[in-house]
Amino acid sequence: MKKTKQFHIELLGIGLPNRGAELLARATIHKIRTSFPEAKFCTRMSVSKEELKHLGIQTFLPKKRRLRKAITALIRGEKFARESQVRFILDLSGFAYGDFWGSRKAHQRLGKNWKQWNSTKKPLFILPQAFGPFTDSGFLEDLKPALEYATSVYPRDQESANYLKSQLSINTTTCPDITFAFDAHIEAKIESTEYCILIPNSKMLDSQQTSRIDYVASFRNWIQQAKRTNIEPILLCHEGIKDLELCEEMARESSCTVLAPSNALEIKGILKNAAFVVTSRYHGLISSLIYSVPVIAYGWSHKYEEVMKEFELEHMLISNNSKLSHIQTFEQLLDPKSRTETSDKISKHLPAVQQKVERMWDSIIMKISNNLRR
Repeated sequence: MKKTKQFHIELLGIGLPNRGAELLARATIHKIRTSFPEAKFCTRMSVSKEELKHLGIQTFLPKKRRLRKAITALIRGEKFARESQVRFILDLSGFAYGDFWGSRKAHQRLGKNWKQWNSTKKPLFILPQAFGPFTDSGFLEDLKPALEYATSVYPRDQESANYLKSQLSINTTTCPDITFAFDAHIEAKIESTEYCILIPNSKMLDSQQTSRIDYVASFRNWIQQAKRTNIEPILLCHEGIKDLELCEEMARESSCTVLAPSNALEIKGILKNAAFVVTSRYHGLISSLIYSVPVIAYGWSHKYEEVMKEFELEHMLISNNSKLSHIQTFEQLLDPKSRTETSDKISKHLPAVQQKVERMWDSIIMKISNNLRR
């Protein structure tokens, strides 16, 4: 490929310190730089300097009212991007457009910006993510025209695609989560020879899928079940203080280890070597499937069910309607034979899922390349 001049790509939706958001950013940067080493990345999202430096992402030059701070930062050697340098917009939101979030987020991220991008001919790519439902009329005013402007829109699953088509009249092509095709990880150093990972999610409570008492009780029961079969249970915090507080509450009275890695690649290394995983975090689910690790999904939206369907693992999706299912589903993965069968089933479906992601990237890389030639 002919070498091009340096250009910037703006990344939307990198909601750090969410480690799933970190994985989406890492996967995107890795894939784009494989084809375009000269690409630079920037964001207007509110992200800590440490996280941005960690990923090699620049922020925009502050507005005039903060000029003094900008000058001080420049003297310290910090680098900023200018909007005029941006050639492409990539939205990595994961799941940000739907009733749970309200239409305001769609307005702030896309609705109030797409006309400016259009006037400066900056292509917008909506990378694979979950969508919907859209009962708020604000989505018609803000999200629909932005998605119509976008060069490509990829819902991660069929239910999301159905919401886009039936409620916003947006036709799309589905594509699985991009981290399925991102294998990078840091090997974990866990002393236990056999362990399982339990990943809670505070959104289970925010979405009113279950009560805090019942949610904590389920995890405590699983901890005891694992210990009875000599598998060490480990609670893992995947995002922020609210998840960490849940982990610590669940671990209380059980002497259960709590891990809170600050790097998403460390989390992947921990999951890679687990006997099995129970997760309420979506990218905890994806990062388990990548390594064919048997996994139970206990989720708060349609995105969990949809990805389990891809691997014929609907029976490993926990229902809030039956507390008995919590115990029985977990017991399946305490059996080594069941774990092997589950791992084999994941391995059978994984290549087809990864190929879909690679085809999507091929399409985006081609569109970026064609635009750079103009």
